[in-house]
Amino acid sequence: MQKMKIEIDDIKSLFPKRDINANKGDFGYIALIGGSIRYSGAIRLANMASASLISGAGVVKLATPRTLVTTFIPLILESTLYPLSEVDGHILFKEEEFLDLSHNLKSIAIGMGIENNNETKKAIKWLLKNYKGNLIIDADGLNALSELIKEDNNILLSSNASIILTPHLKEFSRLINKDIEEIKSKPLELAREFAKKNHVIVVLKGHTTYVCDDNDYYEITCGNPGMAKAGSGDVLSGILASITVNNAHQLLKASAGAVYINGLAGDLARDKNNEVTMLASDTADNVREVLNNILNK
Repeated sequence: MQKMKIEIDDIKSLFPKRDINANKGDFGYIALIGGSIRYSGAIRLANMASASLISGAGVVKLATPRTLVTTFIPLILESTLYPLSEVDGHILFKEEEFLDLSHNLKSIAIGMGIENNNETKKAIKWLLKNYKGNLIIDADGLNALSELIKEDNNILLSSNASIILTPHLKEFSRLINKDIEEIKSKPLELAREFAKKNHVIVVLKGHTTYVCDDNDYYEITCGNPGMAKAGSGDVLSGILASITVNNAHQLLKASAGAVYINGLAGDLARDKNNEVTMLASDTADNVREVLNNILNK
């Protein structure tokens, strides 16, 4: 495996010049699937960070339990709301809804605030089997996946999707069934091993974030301790969904680029506030400025 370095020109290459006759469909449709009564902010943070349109996608479908939709209507302008069936404030998986939702999507991010329950497992299992685009699995989506792996150790290998997993240490511990201290002692080795075994991209989040696929890896060190707050992973998932939409041919670089942009936005949020008072929403708010700084150079 080769260690790769992410640079400003790499980020620019993820956003090619737009044709004068382009329309929104040319830049891809994505979906962000998640949210629940308990964690309603998570899916909004993902949407803020993607701002879908800021990070590169043409259209974003924000798929969330029907109960939350009326709350989001005054807050969501550019994204399309897709109400999902629900029970007790969390998503109730219905195949016909996911089939309709996933039609013509290039990227899906799922898990942000979704809660780990049997319905989430059904949704993840269905997407792994039926969806063929870029599939980003985060948060409780990862916890549901860890249970599915116990039932079928080849579930990732048999998938038709291009899979990106975004665990922090505890989530990765569940995925690989090893304790956190062991992972801390050799994070890169274990992340690379899991990526190679399952033919996925692993984004192992931490003070150094490791982004690995079958062959190569990146180490991303930007970001700061102020990002160690609820919602920071949701922000990254939103960025990932939008950047991967037009970069299926260079998915590892796109994943590393998303982590890099997220880290720079977090550093900018710290500089405008400080590590104590900054919030995940401050990081999301600064994605646009980071991209402007890079793309206007």
